[in-house]
Amino acid sequence: MWRTPGKQQPKDLLPTLALQGMSYTHRALILNLGPLFLMIQWMTHTSAQLFSRTGWESTVKVTDKKVRKFKVGLALVFKDYVLAFLTHDLVFQPTWRKLCSELPPPPDDFYIVNWAFIPTLATWIRSRVYTIVELFFLAGLSLVLTEEEVFSNPSRTARFCAAYLQYLHRSRTGLRALLRPAMKDGFLAPMKNQRLRYIDWLYVYTKDRARLPSRMATLVDDYVATVEELSSLPHWIRVDTTSLHDVFEPSLISTALSLEHNLGHLIFGDVLWVQLGGVVSRTPDKLTLLFQSQGVVQPTFLKPNHYNPLSLDANELTSQSLPRRTIYTYRDVKQMWSITPFPGNSQGIRDIKDTTFPYRIEGDERKHMLSSYIVEKTRRVAIGPLEYCGNAHRVSIGASTVVVPCYGDPTLPEFYAVRDLKGRALPPPVPGARRQGMDSTTSKEADYQVGKLSKGFDRKRAREEGNENKENENVADAQPKPKKRRLSADQRLAAERNRILKPVTIN
Repeated sequence: MWRTPGKQQPKDLLPTLALQGMSYTHRALILNLGPLFLMIQWMTHTSAQLFSRTGWESTVKVTDKKVRKFKVGLALVFKDYVLAFLTHDLVFQPTWRKLCSELPPPPDDFYIVNWAFIPTLATWIRSRVYTIVELFFLAGLSLVLTEEEVFSNPSRTARFCAAYLQYLHRSRTGLRALLRPAMKDGFLAPMKNQRLRYIDWLYVYTKDRARLPSRMATLVDDYVATVEELSSLPHWIRVDTTSLHDVFEPSLISTALSLEHNLGHLIFGDVLWVQLGGVVSRTPDKLTLLFQSQGVVQPTFLKPNHYNPLSLDANELTSQSLPRRTIYTYRDVKQMWSITPFPGNSQGIRDIKDTTFPYRIEGDERKHMLSSYIVEKTRRVAIGPLEYCGNAHRVSIGASTVVVPCYGDPTLPEFYAVRDLKGRALPPPVPGARRQGMDSTTSKEADYQVGKLSKGFDRKRAREEGNENKENENVADAQPKPKKRRLSADQRLAAERNRILKPVTIN
């Protein structure tokens, strides 16, 4: 990470490093340390945590990594605080440079510049570079669609772009309210109900059922019925099937559609967009110009006469009485979650045959993939910003609750630290059910970790006793020595007489 032949080595630079500034992107933290700039890209399984200097040195630093349940990828120690990057698998990317301009360029913040990513997407469409699409639910697209089916169609492409911007807006404005209650004493220490609340915030990913607006649930039912009818055919082409409408709800991307420069005319068509009361941009965007230059005229794959009004009111979107529909789970290279089934006897484009097809996951395998199952019935992490191995957690001590930065925290009384560690090895308690015990393998691992923890407490006691003995020695050294007093002549004669006249016992 540091060594480059012919360049200044860290031993020369370290004494001069001082935090002078900080900036961030949605993928990295950038620290101005004076003579060096440090960019930390935390990838997937690394989180940043700020500790007090005393808290760091008395807890994380002295706790065995197998006991505390996470590794320290990098720690920056300042006078009063420690900024640590905690990780499960040491997968993170530190980059050191002498100039900020030499750091890798950060990705554009598309939320601020709105449609700035469209020229890049237009170039991507021309070059047909493969990418993974994760926003198909908001865009009303089936995950089984091919690139050709999506990005050669103006409506589907525009819906994907609008869904992307809507997702950025929702994350920027909504996540803070979910994260703030999980902060306790400066640590991210989410409780189970807070982790479950984030799962509710998601639409479909790792969920069992989706709560949908009524008209969207109707589209799901129509889609499922059409696929069942077509399943009797030996083979059919999706782009030629006009009765299979995309399950799209414009209310879910209302922010993106309300912008002055929006893509509503591409999503619904020029005429219908005006009829629905949509805002028409005065200047065409690059995506519109692209499709116009190619003379592309494609169906929207949207159900006619279904979107009046354009946006539903809040109650029609958030009511607990909304209809629920089962989410289908598939796996290809990665797991996929969809509110519509994947028709196995279909083909996207007539001239291009699908070479692979996802297989459906059902039963216990699917149940064990649900985030609600992971949170409520296992000790594993699920998905989202509250799911990191380096999170702090809460420990009950009598009637009070304290937040500890890691398991095996030596600042806890040993009894509670051991109880906390063993409790981690047990399956989570299920309300109304008898709590399960540990199997032999788990019990051995728990005993091993408790042994590690006990050794840590032994070292702590030895340090404390050593400090106490040292303090006692210092106190003894500080006591004034008694003065030697000279005996008078009479006192010496009396002492000598007592020595001579000492009685002797004869057996």
